[in-house]
Amino acid sequence: CRAFRAGAPAPRGALARALSSRPPRGAPPDEDDEDEDDDMLEEHPAVKRRVDAVRVVHARYTEVELELSKKVEALMLEYDVKLAPFLARRAEIVSGRSEPTDAEARPLADYLAVCDVPPGEAEPGIPAFWLTAITEHEALADSVTEGDAAVLEYLQDVQCRKFNPGERTWAPLAKGPKPDLAELEQLNGFELIFEFAPNPHFEGTVLRKVVWTDEGYPAATQGSQIKWSPGMDITHKTVMKHSKTQNRKVKASEWQGSFFPFF
Repeated sequence: CRAFRAGAPAPRGALARALSSRPPRGAPPDEDDEDEDDDMLEEHPAVKRRVDAVRVVHARYTEVELELSKKVEALMLEYDVKLAPFLARRAEIVSGRSEPTDAEARPLADYLAVCDVPPGEAEPGIPAFWLTAITEHEALADSVTEGDAAVLEYLQDVQCRKFNPGERTWAPLAKGPKPDLAELEQLNGFELIFEFAPNPHFEGTVLRKVVWTDEGYPAATQGSQIKWSPGMDITHKTVMKHSKTQNRKVKASEWQGSFFPFF
């Protein structure tokens, strides 16, 4: 809510009731509001009236805020279309599928004249571009392990695609609890697409994360099931544990911290 800063104490007393979802006076009472009504009996009638007035003001504020949200969403969709070519061009350069034009950067000869040139040919694209972007992001840096870094070096592009209700379906073999599919069909959301170069760590080159949203908040998520190559699963490690049934140490798989359970 814009009315409160993050970490601010929760509103109490009359203020809490004024900003609650309880309908203004004259609307049918809610059975859950009995305790609240008892509290209001201890307040002056003038205060009760002001509380009801603030509820009405807050409801009108919420209506306008919803109108704002819809307009912002429409504007973002409009500019997503305008920004898409730049993101596609970035992906071409980062992955090495295309070299910069002279309109995008100075001629290569200018760089060769002032830089120490290492022996051999340059690697294609921009090596570890997305690994650097992720590890420099304050919300993601702590989730990336040394094992993750070895995989993320192959990451070539990350895309975010928004979708309308009914444009994404729930995969039947997905892990986790199954949501209400009928309700899911009514929600929009976005899909994160991670494109990798062919690598020795897992099968395929694309990992996806689909997020269905309800009033701007995640309602359900579903990610790719990663098929790790033999011995390359960085989300688990092999440890020796004592087996009571066999009365000896046996190998066991144990989960370890990783960026990739995100999917």
